[in-house]
Amino acid sequence: CVLNLEPCVAITQNYVAKSNLKESLFMMKYNSELVSGIPSDRAKDSLYEDFREALKASHCGLLSSVECEIDEVVRKHAEEEAMRKKRNRVSVSWHSVKKAKDKENFSFTFF
Repeated sequence: CVLNLEPCVAITQNYVAKSNLKESLFMMKYNSELVSGIPSDRAKDSLYEDFREALKASHCGLLSSVECEIDEVVRKHAEEEAMRKKRNRVSVSWHSVKKAKDKENFSFTFF
């Protein structure tokens, strides 16, 4: 937060270091609506591709490495989400079986 006590002009530059490149690319790709300082949604939507192309031209190996890491994070998240949904289905199914069991005689067998 900045509080200007008198009229002035501020010049800033955003910097992405190697240490936060993965997080920065992830943010631009998957959360571009959270990026500030860009006037239009269209420009925000193209920010990832524009940045990626510039990085590819100057640091292709680094880009490839970071994109592999991002893909791995996305893959793991998708797997965890699928497992969470599966656990929820099993939980709902078990509660349905338990309710049915409470109302009448119920048994089941594993083969």
